[in-house]
Amino acid sequence: MKQVDYIIVGMGIAGLSVAESLRKRDLSFMAFDPGLESSTKVAGGVVNPIVIKRLNPAWRAGEFLTNARVFYQELNRELGAEVAAEVPVRRPFSSVEEQNQWLVGTDRRDLRAFLDPLVRDMDIKGVSAPYGVGTVKDTLRVDTSLLYRTYHDHLFKRGILLKEGFNYDDVSLEGEGIEYHSIKAKRLLFCEGVKAGSNPFLPTSALLPKKGEYLTIEAPGLELNSVIKGHFFLIPLGDHRFKVGATFAHGDDSPVITEKGRHQMVTKLRELLQVDFKVIDQEFGFRPTVSDRRPLVGRHPSHEQLAFLNGLGTRGLLMAPLLAQWLITHLEDSMPLPQAVDISRKF
Repeated sequence: MKQVDYIIVGMGIAGLSVAESLRKRDLSFMAFDPGLESSTKVAGGVVNPIVIKRLNPAWRAGEFLTNARVFYQELNRELGAEVAAEVPVRRPFSSVEEQNQWLVGTDRRDLRAFLDPLVRDMDIKGVSAPYGVGTVKDTLRVDTSLLYRTYHDHLFKRGILLKEGFNYDDVSLEGEGIEYHSIKAKRLLFCEGVKAGSNPFLPTSALLPKKGEYLTIEAPGLELNSVIKGHFFLIPLGDHRFKVGATFAHGDDSPVITEKGRHQMVTKLRELLQVDFKVIDQEFGFRPTVSDRRPLVGRHPSHEQLAFLNGLGTRGLLMAPLLAQWLITHLEDSMPLPQAVDISRKF
């Protein structure tokens, strides 16, 4: 029987962040992830502290951004790969009103740390910005596919990742710990994203899966080394390829790409770009969201051995590193969680 401190189920950005928090405390774990579809792998990878369209900061944006920047810098060194890099996010203005709203935002106490007050002319040939662009400061772009692949390989080579699904029926809650197959642990952490919809330990109404679709396009005439936020994000991938997205397909729970999603993105791209492009790929993912737009963090009210980190929504890459620290500090040091994210509100 193998003995560890924790079992982690799910190794997207939530599980990965939890694993790193445990590693820094010299706590042992075994992770389970079958390597199938994950919203982390599909995500565009932009770490951005504000809602650009509405010019509002994300909840506790400064704390999350500061922590995320350190977290991804450390991962770059640990994995020996550039899984994250500083990439500016630019907002092309389509009217004088949009430009004025940006300038007003740069004077707001809650936004001034994130918005560059200087409105610049767009110096990228092929992008329409008749009223200039604004720049969000200190943003990152995470190569989510590279991160997912290299981190999984990192754990697998150390023998602490099992590339298989997790069977809830085989969990034995014994005393203060748990047993699962040939593994004993003091705690079991669920970090499954939308897959938690079938988790019997979580209320069925806790998560609201939201579908998003992305395109990958090729635009040989476009030279771009920053992320552009028009109606959708336009993210450079190299070799004149760009990721576009994501849509918000409200009410669509079909596990397939759609012509509607493709049409939405292509239409907006034609308004933004002044160069030809072609679509070379389309994909989809489901974001794990919560009705009150706050993540689900903490222990099961009846089983102290069980804990959760889920419901990260569209800002998982920004929030997961600090949320994971909060969770492990809560479990190991009995530090209270911020009430807004405490999962007890859903039981």
